[in-house]
Amino acid sequence: GEPRIVLKHIEGTDWASLMHDDEALRDHLGFEDPLSWNLGILVQLCNAIHFAHCRGILHRDIKPSNVMIGAFGEVYVVDWGLAVALEDDGTGRFPLASRAVQLAGTPVYMAPEMLTGGDALSARTDVYLLGALLYEIVMGRPPHVGGSLQQIVASIAVSEPALDASIPAELRRLIRRAMAREPGDRFASADALRLALVGYLEHRFAEDLAARAREGLEALEAKLGDGDADAAYDLFGQCRFGFRRAMEAWPETAGAAEGLAKATELMVALELERGQPDAAMVLLRELPEPPEALVSRVEEARRAKLEEERAARALQRAHDPKTGRGTRLRWVLLLGGHWTFAPLVIETFRRLGREPTPTSVIGWDVVLLAVLVVVGVRFRRGIGESALNRHLAFGATTAVVAQLSIQVGGWLAGASVLESTRTQFVAWAAILATASASVDLRLLVPAVGYGALYLALFAIPDLVYPCMFVGNLVLWITLLNMWRGRG
Repeated sequence: GEPRIVLKHIEGTDWASLMHDDEALRDHLGFEDPLSWNLGILVQLCNAIHFAHCRGILHRDIKPSNVMIGAFGEVYVVDWGLAVALEDDGTGRFPLASRAVQLAGTPVYMAPEMLTGGDALSARTDVYLLGALLYEIVMGRPPHVGGSLQQIVASIAVSEPALDASIPAELRRLIRRAMAREPGDRFASADALRLALVGYLEHRFAEDLAARAREGLEALEAKLGDGDADAAYDLFGQCRFGFRRAMEAWPETAGAAEGLAKATELMVALELERGQPDAAMVLLRELPEPPEALVSRVEEARRAKLEEERAARALQRAHDPKTGRGTRLRWVLLLGGHWTFAPLVIETFRRLGREPTPTSVIGWDVVLLAVLVVVGVRFRRGIGESALNRHLAFGATTAVVAQLSIQVGGWLAGASVLESTRTQFVAWAAILATASASVDLRLLVPAVGYGALYLALFAIPDLVYPCMFVGNLVLWITLLNMWRGRG
């Protein structure tokens, strides 16, 4: 029948013993960044205080020794002995803040209005105390210190915390706002301060990413300066990821956009040096405002490469045996057939007693040359698109011109038609031997054939035209065999 008071049993370590113990944080809790850990504890503390404010309770004595850290990172706010109620809930469990006129709290953390108490107290009083803890986290000491109580009270009344310039500007702004002398200038609630702290942690993460990315950018510049282009790709990937991730976390991350642009411009220049303008253009499109000079360089390089590729394709097509195959075969079949069987026609007329005269042979060669010219003009497109066709057209024309020149020269020298015709064998052999080096080695077969027939004609001079037929037939078969299976 005796009354009992049952309280929750908690275990842990007070925050005061851990806040500045970097070794304990590293060795026992595994945190390498004390600032991030302490700010994380303060974020949870803001949650707890905001919960109390939502229940109408003001703590008034928030300090590191009144915060317990559990073995699993739990954050407990303890010692509510100075807590007051912001509104009368009728239970009388807490004294009303409006009646708390006595000086109460821990002076080194106190807000200015706590010197008078009463109606000046509000939820923003605890916001000030939370800001005082933030001050201690970054400065390593409470905000109000002095050699005497009067000096401490004077610091509380003025409430102008001194902050080192090494502290990030965003964090300095948070502290000054949370510890503003006028309550109306502070964060409206503990939760508003919590959100600001969470935002800073995200920004700090972004700045850390950007800092590492800048280190990667410096390494990238060094590698490019040393000519180690292969390593540059890995470094560019790292710093580009860092800058992008930093801007995703916080678009206003200092230097991230500039660093990403510089890294990208370096790689664009590298791709241009390596003759890869398309890759350079892909990178250039990632820049929101690419430099005009760099855009011009990339576009000029792309035009040059396109022209080079077009020239290469044209050259490849010109030397492709499949190109112009139809035109080539028509030439070989029609002109080759005429070339091959014409000597038999002339020999037939000889057998009938009609010997060829110099003028008739010269006239025939002129007509043949004219036909070649007309056919060449008519089918110039098909001839011009293939190196083989050009070689064939040039070789045929050269052979006819040589043949005509020999006949005219023989006529002027008084030589017989048979003697002039026999000399043509040497010219054809020379032309085919030369063509074999640039067109096809198989042309050596008819070249050797014409040479052998030329020598044989010294023994059988009357068989010039039958021998010409044999030589021409070998040439025709050779040409058909060369190109019939190509394409």
